[in-house]
Amino acid sequence: MQLPLVTAALLGTAFGVCAQMSGAYNIDPAGSGARNFKTFTAATKQLFLEGVNGPVTFIVAAGTYNESFFLLPVQGASSANTITFFHPIPGSVKLVGTQGDTVTLFAGLSWYRNGYYVFDGMEFASSVAGAVRGGEYTDEVEFRNCTFQAAHPGGSAFPRAMVYVNGANTAARWRFVGNTIVLPGGSVYGIYGSQVSQWEFQRNSVDLNNSTYGIYLINNNNAQNRIYNNLFFGNLSTSNQAAAIHVDLSNLNNEICHNTFFVITTGTGSCVRTFGTQAYPNKFWGNVFNMIGPGTCLNVSPTTASLQYWESDANLYNAPAGNIAALGTTTYNTLSAWQQATNKDANSLQADPLLRQTQQAPYDLRPMPNSPVKDRGVRTPAYVAEDYERRLRDGLPDLGAYEMSGFALFGTGCAGSGAATPELSSTGAIALGSTTFTITLRKALGGTNAALGIGTSRTRFGSINLPFDLGGGCNLLIDLPITSAFPVAGSGAGNGTANVPLPIPNNPSLLGGSTYFQWFVVDPATQSNFGVTTSNGGVLQL
Repeated sequence: MQLPLVTAALLGTAFGVCAQMSGAYNIDPAGSGARNFKTFTAATKQLFLEGVNGPVTFIVAAGTYNESFFLLPVQGASSANTITFFHPIPGSVKLVGTQGDTVTLFAGLSWYRNGYYVFDGMEFASSVAGAVRGGEYTDEVEFRNCTFQAAHPGGSAFPRAMVYVNGANTAARWRFVGNTIVLPGGSVYGIYGSQVSQWEFQRNSVDLNNSTYGIYLINNNNAQNRIYNNLFFGNLSTSNQAAAIHVDLSNLNNEICHNTFFVITTGTGSCVRTFGTQAYPNKFWGNVFNMIGPGTCLNVSPTTASLQYWESDANLYNAPAGNIAALGTTTYNTLSAWQQATNKDANSLQADPLLRQTQQAPYDLRPMPNSPVKDRGVRTPAYVAEDYERRLRDGLPDLGAYEMSGFALFGTGCAGSGAATPELSSTGAIALGSTTFTITLRKALGGTNAALGIGTSRTRFGSINLPFDLGGGCNLLIDLPITSAFPVAGSGAGNGTANVPLPIPNNPSLLGGSTYFQWFVVDPATQSNFGVTTSNGGVLQL
């Protein structure tokens, strides 16, 4: 295959200088015009022939597309010039692979890489093999807000998988974000990555559906993959090798953080099976491991009794009928015994996480208000700034994929008089019925006036994307349906303060809601276009 690919790449370079693509196009079997394509196959062929000189978005009409198609290297594609297949309502576009895998990314070349494709809102409904197959030199491929259904039996060769990528250490920075995934079940792998690196799995819902492997990573000694803020739930197969996540003996330096597992097994499967080395340990922080049945939450070095290298801390373990952990062939059903044997998990706990509904599907894996997961995330990486629902993590993150009630800060303010930057914060209890919750202002110009903005979003203000540049390094961080003026106490630059009590109603309908705040301080020394300095933002999450 290499010679045809080289020839194709050279042809793509030659043709790409003629009429490169950019902007919005349609994929619509009933559409017409020069910017409409009847099929994915027609659109991807044109991409290959013409190349791109800017971002390209294909707006896909709702319907079912019975085709298997190839994604080839496209001249001009890059992390800035991405190629997106988009529909705003997930599940409205159904892809049915009719010849092998639904989507195949042909291997690129070291000097002509394949990638920079985005699938947004597509449903991979079924195929005669897998949903996606990728090879070497494929970079920055993203699946977001997509649905992967179980009807993907995988190819005929081992291992059969819904998503199969063998990158020979050259398939980097693939991302799976906000997807709903129902695994094929049985011996068909879910997402299989061999020699892949810097992949990101976040905010995905994964129905295990009696599968043996959910995510299976192998053959990269410095993989640097990140798996965080995901939900893994349902039954595993009866195989003793079954695991929601399997990071193999030769797949190291991965970070698996702040996921919530509700795993049911009748065999001896695991939430996670892992190995490690001294130089590149795999890391497990902030997870909720909830194992129902005789399995094991964290299974370290399951094929050898020798000590392996890994890091685990600030996790919650619950396995009332099984083991919280295993090292080689030795199992541990209490956290204290595991801590004593390994010197790991010093800040972890063994307890029922008190999830909202785990009696029958569909499960609700959000923690109840009295859950012990609250404020236990002492090892949370900085990149875990949001939770599964995109709520902000506060200064004491909660374990698992969800962040409970709290007050989180975001963004930055801008300097005014005396180079002081106003700071927003809060005091008092954060709970329904609280009479002490207060928004505070510090380090502002004293003796002036300020407005407290109260909003419902930190991403959009009408047609305006947030944050919005106000000039002079100042930014509008929230929408502003409500603003109220208050005097700023104190005198001089950086000495101004204000306190605004905001009692929280005792109304259960407020649970799950978010309210955003930002200060705007009148200051003649500001460099903004509106005569005010701005604070950072804050969000009350109930």
